[in-house]
Amino acid sequence: MWTKKMIGVRQHHCRKCGRAVCHKCSENLSTYPPMGFEIAVRMCADCHAEVTTDDRTPMAAFVDLGAVLSTMKIDETRCLLVASCNKTIRLYDMTNALS
Repeated sequence: MWTKKMIGVRQHHCRKCGRAVCHKCSENLSTYPPMGFEIAVRMCADCHAEVTTDDRTPMAAFVDLGAVLSTMKIDETRCLLVASCNKTIRLYDMTNALS
């Protein structure tokens, strides 16, 4: 972990806790859908150890549209977040976030 910045040494940050970490402490990659990371991102060793299989369960379904769209809408009646961009629609189950 870093306590201060050092010139010439690359600093990374954990996508779960936000702490600054060195490369050795952040070699772990994992998805973390509760924070919107559906693809693997850098995590510190501590956070990677805390993330469970249930935490890694995707909240989005991907569908190729074949057209460029850019919208986002929350459907509170069905607890869904619908986001579309770059020919992909993502449906997020927001049940836990909205309850």
